[in-house]
Amino acid sequence: MRCWLVEEILRKVVNQSKNVFVEAEISCSSGEALVFEKKKLLYPQIFDGDSLTVRVTFPDGRAGVSSTSHINHAINCLNEAKKFAKVSVPDKQFQCLPIIKKSNKLVKLFDNNVKDYTAEDLWNDANAMISFSEEKGVNVQMLSSSKSVGKTFFMNSEGCAFNEEIHIVSGGISVVKNKFSGDEAQVFTRKPDFLSIAENAVSNCLSSQNPVKIKSGSTPMILCYDAFNSLSESVLFNAVNGYSVFKKKSFLAGKLGEHVFSDKLTIIDNPVLDYGLGSRIYDSEGALSVKKTLISKGVVTDFLQDNYTNLVRGEGTNGNCSSINSRPSISPSNLVVKKGSISYEDMLSQAEGALLVKEIGGAHMINAISGDFSNEATKAFIVKNGDLVPVKNVMIAGNFFELLNDLELVGNDYKQKSAIMAPTLLFSKVQAVA
Repeated sequence: MRCWLVEEILRKVVNQSKNVFVEAEISCSSGEALVFEKKKLLYPQIFDGDSLTVRVTFPDGRAGVSSTSHINHAINCLNEAKKFAKVSVPDKQFQCLPIIKKSNKLVKLFDNNVKDYTAEDLWNDANAMISFSEEKGVNVQMLSSSKSVGKTFFMNSEGCAFNEEIHIVSGGISVVKNKFSGDEAQVFTRKPDFLSIAENAVSNCLSSQNPVKIKSGSTPMILCYDAFNSLSESVLFNAVNGYSVFKKKSFLAGKLGEHVFSDKLTIIDNPVLDYGLGSRIYDSEGALSVKKTLISKGVVTDFLQDNYTNLVRGEGTNGNCSSINSRPSISPSNLVVKKGSISYEDMLSQAEGALLVKEIGGAHMINAISGDFSNEATKAFIVKNGDLVPVKNVMIAGNFFELLNDLELVGNDYKQKSAIMAPTLLFSKVQAVA
């Protein structure tokens, strides 16, 4: 859909009503994907869709939201949102929409290698992954590759308007040999490297052959990216969520300014990171997104907030609204664990006998408030003379926040597959249950 037509629809919506606050967002998505099972193409997929979301808020805080996939029915969507708002409960905490601030910063969201990536490229790279895997003597179980384009247009009744376009290429593969599997998935905003996906999956598979049993007990632990991402995502997101802090449902409630974690830990929410998967200039309600240091050398320094939470808490900054479908609605952009100076190889040389965990299962069972966890390490190894020996049937148990206090070494590598960007991390102890 042409940009001028989308903007005209939004302008009609926000200018239709007086004495109410109106926010409207149109999202347009399109792309193509290939899905393979055991080297056979199951189906090619082409997707294309638009959606309109309108939120109406009365001065007394009553709010209503309506959405439709028929964006030409914008006024009907607006009227539905008004109906919901009229019957909702007043909210004394609501005062106004975000103050309009303009940004002069340009953030690179994708490069031309991704923008110009074609369906033919998807096919060629998928088959290259299959060929590489076969050469290494493993069997391909599943494989997928996709290219997607997302466009967002936003406007509100206070004069805020912006649009954003993002191009993403992604791929994943699962391989197996002797009943031991290896999986890998990556998302690209810069030049796609599908061969690295296959290489990592094959390496994970082959390195898992002939696992040994270990004894239960306390042990140092190295968490690679995928394991840390699974273990930390729900816990960390809740801990730094300003509204969870306000409602005292966060471990960090009442701890602003306190030294809580290892002084080797610094966490930054950086929405203006070039090529970050969560990078943006404005958040979902039009507030300017700003870089925030949440943990500085173990000290709690800030929290994530949307406009509503900023009004409720009366401190901090907004810029982390994730959706106008509900209020509050908070999420990080790029949650960056600041990297250290030690290489992966040097970390291994200093961690003799440590448990190295690449993947964990059951992440949904981690207690997001307390941080308690007990999870299977589905891809784990023991560090022996700088090499990795695979282990089987091992679980790790402990508390995520205590783990962050036991952080000893921070790697100089970086990965990002979700909102979290993190290096390899060495912790002094965790309970391993064989």
